[in-house]
This record gives sequence, structure tokens and C-alpha cells, in this order.
Amino acid sequence: MALKLEDFDVSPTLGFVPDNPLVRLPEYFDPWERLCDELPTLWKNRTTRSAIEKLPLLDYAILSSQKEWQRADVVLTAMAHSYVWCFGEQGAVKILPKCIAVPLFGVSRHLGLPPIINHYVFALCNWRRASADSDLELITTFTGTKSEEGFFLNAVLVELEFGKGGAVCLVTGQQAILNADIDTLINSLITLQNIIHNMISAFIKIHDVTDAEEFYDLLRPFMNGWNEGSVLEDGLVYEGVSTKPMKYFGGSAAQSSVFQAIDGFLEIPHQTNTGDEHFLTKMRMYMPPKHRAFIEAIESGPSLKDFVLKKKNSLLTEKYNSCIDAMKKYRSLHLNVVTKYIIIQANKNPKNVNIKLSNTGTGGSDLLPFLKKIRNETEEQRIK
Repeated sequence: MALKLEDFDVSPTLGFVPDNPLVRLPEYFDPWERLCDELPTLWKNRTTRSAIEKLPLLDYAILSSQKEWQRADVVLTAMAHSYVWCFGEQGAVKILPKCIAVPLFGVSRHLGLPPIINHYVFALCNWRRASADSDLELITTFTGTKSEEGFFLNAVLVELEFGKGGAVCLVTGQQAILNADIDTLINSLITLQNIIHNMISAFIKIHDVTDAEEFYDLLRPFMNGWNEGSVLEDGLVYEGVSTKPMKYFGGSAAQSSVFQAIDGFLEIPHQTNTGDEHFLTKMRMYMPPKHRAFIEAIESGPSLKDFVLKKKNSLLTEKYNSCIDAMKKYRSLHLNVVTKYIIIQANKNPKNVNIKLSNTGTGGSDLLPFLKKIRNETEEQRIK
């Protein structure tokens, strides 16, 4: 039986992106919203922490709709990371005050997400359109810079390209395998290849909207986590929640459900040399539970590669390989972007105020070797 997208909170037209995220919480939560409005100014004036410490402890339990819970997570995440990282790595604090820590922990738990910045909350739940045909705008921002807005909205635009039938394509393709329907499967692969190329076209525009120096020096520290690979390697204390520090990865593109879903469909395996849990598997805990379940359902579905090998249909094999080639091309572009925005910036910044972030991702991965391995594992799946 074919998977039903609605069972996984996946849209046939938007994919994993929520439809029209809430722009502002109800009036009771105005102290949070007003402070978020001021985050860029507070950051420039170096008064972020004193302002946050004056916040009242609000009752997050009165949040009602799913969109309110999502908006609350955006707001609380923004304030938490602003509080911890407003003075860069060297000025990081080890305790998050109760007025933010308690509601952040509760709201995130309600959503099934960790209490820290992640791709779903701060990108996919943090955009709006003034009208149906207008460009996207970022709702909440750390720095107020065009580079920050461009960075997060580019991630949304890439996901929206997948949303234009991508999830439908995966489900239809797997049903075609079950039905031994080669023609429908070929059409699904053609559609998927086109969607991946459209995602590449959207992603490459990052060069037009985000300045590399601004990204590295100003924005990237705010996306850091608190665990190994961070200056807060022992974790962060969530005051009022626990007296012991808690460890979480920071924001990472690896937290996108899109690529793991495509990998699951195409059967692109990613393995460690040590037998430990793969970094990409760890990143699933930073996805909404139903999106995580969708990836697992795709992975548990019928084997595409076995079907292609068994049928020995030249056009089917060609279209499968075309999807592999498209994914390799996307991952090569990702490597180029990471090199420009992180590696080169780290190497030309001798004082490097973000020492811990110079060679690792904010999600904790060892950047270039990790990304090259992912790309190579993709290419290896081509059928000869």
C-alpha cells in the first residue's frame, strides 16, 4: 500500500516546508516577540544578555495551535543563541537563564525536537510572504544583515523546489516498483532528476545573496551548538531544567529531511569506518518526528536498485544513473560553497575569533572529508 504523505506531515506541494508559518504569537507572548524584534540592535549595542535577563518567565503551556508552538520555538531559539553567542566564541556563557531555558526546553519537547537551533525551526518555520507573488522574507533574525536573510531563505527555496512534487515522486516511484510498472518508475526518476537540478539552480544563488565574510564572521557563530567541537564542549546548563550541562549539535544542512529521503529512495548508503552511528543518522533527531518517520518508511520500502538491476532495462538504468549524477552534482556544489564560505574564510582570518568552527561544521562534522565522502558514496551507486 502506498505511503500517505499526510500521515507524515509532508505536503504534496511544499514537501517538508510548513505552509505560511505564524509571524507573531498572541499578545501574552509580546515580551518575547518585542525582544526578538530588537535582537539585531541589542547585538550591535552589546546589550543582548541584560535585556534577556529581564524577561518574565511566561507560561508556554497556553500555546495552542501547531503554528504557535513552531513560532515559539523560533523565538526562543533566537533568544537562546543570541544570549550564548552574542560576543562570539570567546564570550560564550555556560548557563542559559531560566526565563528562556524552561520554555525553550518545554516547547522543543512538545515538537519532538532538541532545545537548540535546527534547520526545520529556524529556516523552514521562519519565513513569510507579504503577498502570494512576493519574495520570501525572514521573520526573525540574529544580525539583521542581508547576508543572514539570504542564507536562511536560500535553504527554504531549495526545500520548496523539492516540495514541487518531490515527495510525491518518491512515493509514486516506490509504488511503481511494487506494481512492477517500469514506465511509471521511469517517469518518477525523470521527475526526480529535474527536481534535483532545480534545487541546484536555487542553491547556487547563495553566491548572490550571502557575503562569505559576513557569513563566517557574523552569522556562523550563532548557529553553533554546545558539545564536542564547540567551545562549550561540556554542554550548556538549562537553568530551571537541570543543574547538569546538556549537549546538542548546532544547526546543520544535514538536518534537512530532503536529502536523506532522496538517499533512502535511491539507496545511497552512508557508513562510518568505525561502526559508530553515522553523523547523518544522528541528525535525524533534529528533524520533526513525522519527517524522520517518512525517511525511515522510504528506506523500509521496496528496493529501487534491486529492481533496476533485475529488469535490465536500459532506459530505466539510464534514468536511475541520471538521478545519482544529479545528487553528485548537488553535493559537489555544496563542497564548493563550504570551501568558499568556511574553509577559505578560516584560512584568511589569522586571528580567527571562531577557532573551534574553522574546520568543523556547526553540527559537529569534520567538514571537507565528511562532504567528500558523502559525494563519493553517491557516485559509487551508479550502475555500470
